[in-house]
Amino acid sequence: MFLPTYSAAQDVLRIAAVVNDDVISFYDLSARMRMVMLSSGLQDTPEMRQRLKDQVLRRLIDEKLQLQEAKRNNISVPQSEIDEALGEIAKRNNVGLDRIDDFFRSVGVDRSTVVDQIEATRAWDKVVFRRHGTNARAGDEEIEEVLQRIEQARGKLEYLVSEIFLAVDSPEDEAQIRQEARRLIDQIRQGATFGSVAVQFSQAASAATQGNIGWVKQGQLDPEIDNALRTLQPGEMSAPIRTSTGYYILHLRKRAESGATEAEDGALEITQVFIGSGDGSAAAREKQANAARTLVGSVNSCAAFSEKAQELGLKAPPTPKALQLSDLAPAVQKVVKDLPIGKPGTPIKTPNGLAVMIVCGREEVKPAVPTREQVRNTLERQRMDMLQRRDLRDLRRSAYLDVRA
Repeated sequence: MFLPTYSAAQDVLRIAAVVNDDVISFYDLSARMRMVMLSSGLQDTPEMRQRLKDQVLRRLIDEKLQLQEAKRNNISVPQSEIDEALGEIAKRNNVGLDRIDDFFRSVGVDRSTVVDQIEATRAWDKVVFRRHGTNARAGDEEIEEVLQRIEQARGKLEYLVSEIFLAVDSPEDEAQIRQEARRLIDQIRQGATFGSVAVQFSQAASAATQGNIGWVKQGQLDPEIDNALRTLQPGEMSAPIRTSTGYYILHLRKRAESGATEAEDGALEITQVFIGSGDGSAAAREKQANAARTLVGSVNSCAAFSEKAQELGLKAPPTPKALQLSDLAPAVQKVVKDLPIGKPGTPIKTPNGLAVMIVCGREEVKPAVPTREQVRNTLERQRMDMLQRRDLRDLRRSAYLDVRA
């Protein structure tokens, strides 16, 4: 599937980078940039590709190193795990696993590009766990110390935070990594979602959860990060923050007093109907506006929302997804935050039409002191994260790299 066209064949032959004995072609680089732009909501333009090139190529080089190390350790990823990850992608996009290839084709993404990223991530996790799983275990005294600090912090501010982390492995990398952090901020400001950028580029373990590190207390993080959080308002993103290990970009999703009884975040079941703008003519825009008014004005349940959409000749809305309010884009948060269940919200303008959203369920989550097991998991995840970054840094330093792009 997705054999390169004649024009793309030249990119297959052109070398973007050599990583030890492996080659990354310009075709590989182009295919990954396409995937990144699609998942991040960025427009595929020559200017955007130029801005993304260095970041994406760095990620591809790291993945080659990770796969090479897995091979040296006789570690492979079974097809069942790849199918599991593809199944998660299919579920997020409301298609069956048997239609995932059709989905990739419809959005112009090379299936092998997705599989390569999955394989590298899973293989590297296995390498790191085999090497450090025992040493990363948290002791009872460490857990107790964290729980005591949490108790002592009652009454202080807490922050619901997402992060992007870029490691600085040597002084020679300083300027490049700082510039890369600034480019990521620009991309988010131009419309990319913070979570999708974190997934593609962050080097912290939180990349697996779209950069979300949950609630942290004032004074719990590095002083540089703690000071930056104090200056941010909910919804704001920080400038690059230099710490002893690299650069952080923070997104403050919410702020609350520790021990407060108010809900810290809302879990919403949301779905939407998309109304295209047709050929862009005045008649098409009027038809679009009439459909949106009909949906918003004549529906009082999610079932009726689906039925009315189909009556209007629109595609039926997908099964509602459970999402945290703080994970949604600000424009969407504004519409759905106080929206009654079963009542469509104000249409949201997109580059290609209107999106009408409806809330089908709502669950408020109350703050709670973490359990010992949750603290243990957090400590061990942080330790594994530090160890895997060190291992990857060592692989970069010892590798033969010839970057030509």
